[in-house]
Amino acid sequence: MNTPELLAPAGDYECFLSAIRAGADAVYLGGDFSARAYARFSSEEILSAIDHAHLYGRKVYLTLNTVMKCREMDQVRDYLMPFYLRGLDGVIVQDFGLFCLLKKQFPLLPLHASTQMTVTDLDGVLLLKELGADRVVLARELQLSEIERIRSLTDTELECFIHGALCYAYSGKCLLSSMLGERSGNRGRCAQPCRLPYDGEYLLSLKDICTLEILPKLIDAGIASFKIEGRMKSADYVAGVVGIYRKYMDAYRKDPAKPYTVDPNDLSVLTKLYTRSGHESGYYFQRNGRKMVTIKKGGYERAAEEESKTVAGLYTKDHEKLPLSLKITLQKNEPAKLTGSCNGHSACISSDPVLKAETKALTKQDVQKQLSKLGQTEFVLKDLETDMDPDVFFPVSGLNALRRELTEQLCLDLLAGYFRKEPENIRNEKPLTVPVRQKSLLHVSVLTLKQAEAALMESATRILTLPLDLLVQEEAQILTMLQNRKEMPSCTLVAALPYICREDYFTRNSEKISHVLAMQSVSAFLVRNPESLYALKKIRHQKELIGDLHLYALNHEAVSCFHELGITRTCAPVELHKKELLQRNVTGEDLIVYGRIPLMVSAQCVLKTREQCKKTAGMTQITDRMNMHFPVQNCCEDCYNVLYNSMPLSLHDENDLIEKLHPYSIRLMFTTEPEIKIRERIRQFEHLLIDHEAFTPDYPFTKGHLKRGVE
Repeated sequence: MNTPELLAPAGDYECFLSAIRAGADAVYLGGDFSARAYARFSSEEILSAIDHAHLYGRKVYLTLNTVMKCREMDQVRDYLMPFYLRGLDGVIVQDFGLFCLLKKQFPLLPLHASTQMTVTDLDGVLLLKELGADRVVLARELQLSEIERIRSLTDTELECFIHGALCYAYSGKCLLSSMLGERSGNRGRCAQPCRLPYDGEYLLSLKDICTLEILPKLIDAGIASFKIEGRMKSADYVAGVVGIYRKYMDAYRKDPAKPYTVDPNDLSVLTKLYTRSGHESGYYFQRNGRKMVTIKKGGYERAAEEESKTVAGLYTKDHEKLPLSLKITLQKNEPAKLTGSCNGHSACISSDPVLKAETKALTKQDVQKQLSKLGQTEFVLKDLETDMDPDVFFPVSGLNALRRELTEQLCLDLLAGYFRKEPENIRNEKPLTVPVRQKSLLHVSVLTLKQAEAALMESATRILTLPLDLLVQEEAQILTMLQNRKEMPSCTLVAALPYICREDYFTRNSEKISHVLAMQSVSAFLVRNPESLYALKKIRHQKELIGDLHLYALNHEAVSCFHELGITRTCAPVELHKKELLQRNVTGEDLIVYGRIPLMVSAQCVLKTREQCKKTAGMTQITDRMNMHFPVQNCCEDCYNVLYNSMPLSLHDENDLIEKLHPYSIRLMFTTEPEIKIRERIRQFEHLLIDHEAFTPDYPFTKGHLKRGVE
């Protein structure tokens, strides 16, 4: 039988101890560079946690699951080194640049690809395996049938969430908190604006996940690790949830043939500990749906503090300390000697010579009393053998010193197998050089055929990106539009692949892909996920690959990593401010200068939540409390929604910055704009690009992070 690891969260040291005592096999926690910036361990606490876990045969994984800025990449090695030397069991990573860097600098350190990497299919797993991943944390939106298929085709460990909060967006494809404020989910500071009302209801707030009732099916699927969400939650929550899942995992493992039933009281306990409008079983057996959304409530409910402590206590095991066997030798005029053994390890400590007692002699009861004082250690006295003369004297302080030295030595012996030697210091490689154009090209992306026609009517449009399906369906008309440009400069086409590729997308769409590969007018693919990178890499195509904004490249190592994977040019990060963009150097890349930034990509469907789904692609919108309107694109072909910002990013007066950045192209992203406005915007930015003429927009706009940045 598959025996999955039970992986618990810890936001502080108390939570860590609760997880271990409740029966967690492993604990994930973070310090710096963590996707929960407000749940941090100090370096000393992390070292202590590693030792404590290893003494009990458990594991500790460190979260480095944020995207990294250039200056941070230089700090990571020194930060990680003491944990690596101590025997850290793995790191959870989001940033592709950091992933590749750690593989080079810490070759023996297990790497776990974070759910923030948005891995949704086998191709993504294979790509990460090729880069050196030991484990991949799959996107939470996958159904069990998809996980089983992936499991059957790879030996890479798979990790899945079994309990806790669900994000509305695919993890790693959300900029909502970032763009509406300065708190980026990619940097561990999400403010959760999805939990606020839209159109008077909580349309973007999902119920928590609870899989207790379907646990055997998840175990049988071959998942390697069961992950509980909750690094921002209390020690009582951790103890209660871990204890309950431990109970049922052990029961099923002990007797899988026995009918599996869940005590309603246990489900009630989980609800009391923490819930958002009740629990759902997540996406394992449903694609999406209204019943997964809280609708009427955005917050959470939990039991009173005293009740939580009572509940947690019921499901937490007594902390079983390590059994210690001792033998003490106290012979007159010979050094005192204390020998101890535990779990196959032994140590011996000697001290000052034992003296003849002049008054009261030391008794066996005295020795037993002092050597049993193990309360502050990880040991409990199992048995004690005494070999002592009847009339000896040895000070109590000496016995205590022997006990302390022996337990310390035994701990070191028990942990020695985990310690590592310092690896070779491999310096960060310099970023690859990229092609530089004398003048940046104007790159336009559209969603509809009419928008494409408007863009191609403008001579400034030199690169046009369209959805792959639109390009295939309307190929004849699009090629006619290209031919009608006549004396205009040439324009190449880019096929935009979906934000999400699931259920063997590239096999199902192989004819479309092959057709586009054969189109001479198509120069490149716009790729948005790991699956696309691997699938296109496999077929040895001759097209260029352009990385979209969700393939985050905030540092030079990420750019190099993506180049090695076949990316021709990346998209300048939208979460960097002016100074950071200049330091990062986006020469030769795409720079978005206009357009509604996609804030969320979600497996949920706003229209389905409203019970209005007609399975027809198009646009709808939602409105927040400030009466700001957010367009929502229904991508029915691949069943996901894209929520766009309420107003476009616009760098209409940043001609000096654009010239300094020297991008390969400046990109205008059109979503809801009518054709006449598309042509007008293209002309305005053409003048900005060629004549350096700033303009005053007649539309509301945002500068994004250009001035403020994110922490």
